[in-house]
Amino acid sequence: FNPQLKTKLPHFPFHLKIGDRTLILDYITDSECQPVMEMYNQAAHKGHGYGTDEFNSLEAFKEDFIDGAHAIVGRDAQSDQILLSFSIAPTSYCRSTNPDMADGFLLVDPALRGRGIGTRIVQLMLRIAKDIGYRGYVTDTFLSNVPMYKVLMAAGFHVIGYAPNMAFVEGT
Repeated sequence: FNPQLKTKLPHFPFHLKIGDRTLILDYITDSECQPVMEMYNQAAHKGHGYGTDEFNSLEAFKEDFIDGAHAIVGRDAQSDQILLSFSIAPTSYCRSTNPDMADGFLLVDPALRGRGIGTRIVQLMLRIAKDIGYRGYVTDTFLSNVPMYKVLMAAGFHVIGYAPNMAFVEGT
């Protein structure tokens, strides 16, 4: 088992209906890396779930978000605007050279939050992680990120510990 030997999955492109919108989920392209990184950095600087220095360069973003991962963007089918992104990769919480547990990133555009989209995407991520061959999923979030905490609890995650002061998060 080596999920790091990535092949594109047949799941994508995937059409996701959200109200009157259709999002097209597909693998991130190189030209989308910079705008997606900027979305994560904007969220971090507003205190929405990421450390302010989590992605301090495009190279760091690609290393964390894309390398060895299944990195996906969701575009509005009509406007072509990127409205969400997620990434599934081997977890850094495993002490094996071939982790069989997944982790990842998730970001939903602020205009779409509060509609259950995060929960739907986390459920999709869990299904895809199993299809890739992972046994399960280990992730983290900041306690200040109450919406993501609720999404993770609704998706069946369990708190296994608290690690204070692990990153600088705006507003905390």
